[in-house]
Amino acid sequence: MLNPLSLARRIVGLGATGAIALVGAKSWLDEGRAQLRLDYYQSLADFYADATQSACLSREAVVDAAMARNWDVREVTSCGGAESYLRLVPTAQTPWMQGPDGFVMGFDSRGCRAAIPPECGN
Repeated sequence: MLNPLSLARRIVGLGATGAIALVGAKSWLDEGRAQLRLDYYQSLADFYADATQSACLSREAVVDAAMARNWDVREVTSCGGAESYLRLVPTAQTPWMQGPDGFVMGFDSRGCRAAIPPECGN
C-alpha cells in the first residue's frame, strides 16, 4: 500500500516538472517569434535601402527591388489620395499579423511614392 504522504510528494513533484517544461517551451516559442520579426523587419529595411535612390521613391525602383526579392507585385484599384497603387507581398509571410497579405504603396502623377489614406492600406 502506498503512503499518502509519498503519493502527494510525487504528484507535487510531477506538477512542478510540468510547470517548468511549459515555461521552457513558451520561452523557446517567444524566441522563435522574435527571430521571425527581426528577419521580416530586416528584409523590409533592405528593400527600402535598395528602392530608395533619391528623394523620390519611384514606382520603378519599388517594382525592381520587389522583383529582385521575388515578391509578388499587384496593381490595386484607386481609392483616393494617389494616382496609382501597388500591393507588395513579401515571400515570407507574417504569422503574427492578421489581415490582407503584404502592404500597399501609392504613387503620384510623377511616379513618386505618395501618402495614402489608412483605409487604402488594407
